[in-house]
Amino acid sequence: MGGYLALILAGFLVFKFAPVTATGHEMSGIRDASDLRYEFQLALANRAVGGVETVFIMTGDQHALTSSSLIRQVVALGVDVRQLSSLLPPVVIERLKEKQRKHVLEPAEPDAPAN
Repeated sequence: MGGYLALILAGFLVFKFAPVTATGHEMSGIRDASDLRYEFQLALANRAVGGVETVFIMTGDQHALTSSSLIRQVVALGVDVRQLSSLLPPVVIERLKEKQRKHVLEPAEPDAPAN
């Protein structure tokens, strides 16, 4: 279970949770240069404060420009979510269709990292 905790907390300072993971490592997904800059700042803070090392994993080309905020915005506009099948697994598409039917998905703010 420890490995999952580090993944759930990616994008935050995780040094307080490092003893729980028992690995002293965190994985962060990187889509582009702005993600790298933001995640690099967090990684340096995690290393300095908690001795946690971060492993960066680059996304594939197919997902480089995809974000959860972008997906939520598209779905909230009423677009047929099946058009997102090249970006999302079938189970996610089905859940998004349910949310669209129930009108429970609000548009998200763009997810640009802090400068």
